[in-house]
Amino acid sequence: MDDLNPGSDEPILKKFPKIIVNGVRYEAVLTNRRIVLTERETGKIFKDILYSAITRAVSGVNSIREPTLLLSINPPAGEERSLELIFVYQPGGMNVQNIESCADILQDHQVTVQRIKSPYSAGPMNRIQALTPGMQAGVEGESRPAVPDMGLMSTLRSGRELPPEESQKTPYLIAIVGIVVILAVIAAGVFIAGQGPDEIIPSTNRNSSYPVPTETAAPTVVVTTTTPVAPALTVTPSQMTVPPNGIWFSVTYPGNFTGTVKAKGWETAIGSSGTYLVQLPVENALIEGSVGKADGTGDAMEVVVLNGGTGIWKGSTTKPYGTIEIRVPVGTAVISMPPPAPAPTEIAAAPTPDTSLVLPPIPATGVWVRVAYPGNYTGTIRTNGIERDVNGSGVRDYQVALTVGNVQGIFKKEDGSAKNLVVQIYRENTLIALANTSKPQGIVEFQTLV
Repeated sequence: MDDLNPGSDEPILKKFPKIIVNGVRYEAVLTNRRIVLTERETGKIFKDILYSAITRAVSGVNSIREPTLLLSINPPAGEERSLELIFVYQPGGMNVQNIESCADILQDHQVTVQRIKSPYSAGPMNRIQALTPGMQAGVEGESRPAVPDMGLMSTLRSGRELPPEESQKTPYLIAIVGIVVILAVIAAGVFIAGQGPDEIIPSTNRNSSYPVPTETAAPTVVVTTTTPVAPALTVTPSQMTVPPNGIWFSVTYPGNFTGTVKAKGWETAIGSSGTYLVQLPVENALIEGSVGKADGTGDAMEVVVLNGGTGIWKGSTTKPYGTIEIRVPVGTAVISMPPPAPAPTEIAAAPTPDTSLVLPPIPATGVWVRVAYPGNYTGTIRTNGIERDVNGSGVRDYQVALTVGNVQGIFKKEDGSAKNLVVQIYRENTLIALANTSKPQGIVEFQTLV
């Protein structure tokens, strides 16, 4: 077949839009039977590989630190051949997450997966670094000087390396030096621990009436364990106004985060910073997914699921690179009383753009992407495989030429200000998703189903 059109018995499990094979960019589509590489512009199939024909998949990294997956393919007739998939760099570490998801799907379909630890977190190298000796992956620079060996055996070896005449004159020097070193180590350990010679071996029958000077008492280290506490049922995201109708999903974290959320065959990728809010077009379903911090800070990240404007589940973590797993059953979507109609120049949901901006009304029909930032920004909007590069400043509204499908994209602040960059998605003059960041040079990524 020339175009990918699987039947109802072959659902699509995952799509990876940014894959390079032999220097050409493709979209990888994984179903429950095979992996298909299609041309991004035309949708025509380049490779169609059954999972049963893949004998092994080995993950790795190329010379500019991009994650790779090498497939060994053994077709029914013919010799074994290989195919390398390169997961090109995406902000927020999305390419690292994508290769792990691809490897998990292959492993779930009986493909042997060999995962090799690679320096993904270092980010991609630029072309100058890739061509500079000593900067290529796997090439080390100058090695560090060896750490001197200060142990007892080192002392004994150094004693044996004395000139022959010295060792003949002092035959017992090695034994004496060894004994002195052992006694010195024991004495130093007793002094550091603050104990006398009779306290090296604790005894339960020792007389406890001896006075113990408080200034030499060894400090007590208290180890505490935290028992997970069930989250409260009434929660709302910090600094955010949530629309009162339907089921919503929000993430709040000052740094970058990535993840996925899915329910009833619907799935969306998450990659943003600051506040991320999206409506889930499902009800009476199990919402599953995970969201992970992309940095090593101890700041709190909070994930909330809401129905009718009321929080029904909340998860949080302060662990560096921490991950929040989501598995939340939801019932019928609640439609609450709508709030009072806002003024034409106001935005219905927070966070709001900078107060210095003039916000015109959104057109009444169609799908629109609004970008609001007082400085300069650049970005890309992608719908049904078609990309559109944009740049501007202030408030700009971009119409999307579709009625049903996925709208996704990425915007970046081109300056170091802490002002808020807000991206909002409207359908028929109704806000359905938003994302924002106030970080200098911050990035906003979004993806939603309309």
